[in-house]
Amino acid sequence: MILWTSIAFAAYPTNLAVHGWERSEFFVVETTESSHGEYSEEAEDGEIEQLVYGDRFDVWGERHRTLIRHQNHEPAEIPGPTNESGWSEWLAGREFSNATSTQRLGADVELSIRSEFPGEWADGVWRDAASSSSILTLGVKRDGGGWWPLHTVQPGDSAFGIPKRTIRTYPSPDGRWVAVDVHTGGLMTMRGPTLSHAEWTIHQVRPLVSVLAPEGARQHARAVVEILSKPGNGLIQAGVAQAAREQTVVYFREGFESDAQRIDRQLGSGVTREPMTWEGPQDIVVALGPPPEATD
Repeated sequence: MILWTSIAFAAYPTNLAVHGWERSEFFVVETTESSHGEYSEEAEDGEIEQLVYGDRFDVWGERHRTLIRHQNHEPAEIPGPTNESGWSEWLAGREFSNATSTQRLGADVELSIRSEFPGEWADGVWRDAASSSSILTLGVKRDGGGWWPLHTVQPGDSAFGIPKRTIRTYPSPDGRWVAVDVHTGGLMTMRGPTLSHAEWTIHQVRPLVSVLAPEGARQHARAVVEILSKPGNGLIQAGVAQAAREQTVVYFREGFESDAQRIDRQLGSGVTREPMTWEGPQDIVVALGPPPEATD
């Protein structure tokens, strides 16, 4: 079972400008939401003819400025200034970073995509192979092993064909969040072009947490994953422990002690916390003791 935190916005926009992250609190993007335009002409015989293709096809757009703020580990969309002078003044008073798509989240952590059909990362951007149609799963992996599913992208098939998808990812400066832009291209049809579609989501990607229990206690591990499936706890998955233990221990990688402390408080009494003394893909390992005994 996997936990992720996400927020999506702007139903059918195309990208206008990516400003990036202000520290690790805001991600700022401008989009324009486009619509088809139809012209009508009255012929000499009085009939109305609608033209929706060729040079009579039109697209117009409504501009959106969107900021994403993290407050108490929960992302929320807030509106930016609506007038040009106010928006320019707001931008000028802030410094932004990470406005270029990149696959890497850190020195040994990166984003990866699993798909039935091929695609590839190039220059920090993932692109569909030509005419591919499959579900994509965006995940986080650490060099040397470990993979945490993060976000699923459905096929973009339509009655007009199979559009290509492009995925751009923008990690926050602290590496704990990533903004994801899934862009589905338009198609040319006999009635004119279809609109492209850019969907933005934002996800928490650190810490990477594994909840481990012996082979015969998987139900206990799933129950603990349910308890920990809260915003702010990171990406969480269940796994199998190599051996049984007498009590639950929360192990943490350097730099994640405060995260481990927050997690062990949610597990109740009898939990200890220790630094990791081995190299592994996780930031935090919850090694479970025996499940609580059932009571009547």
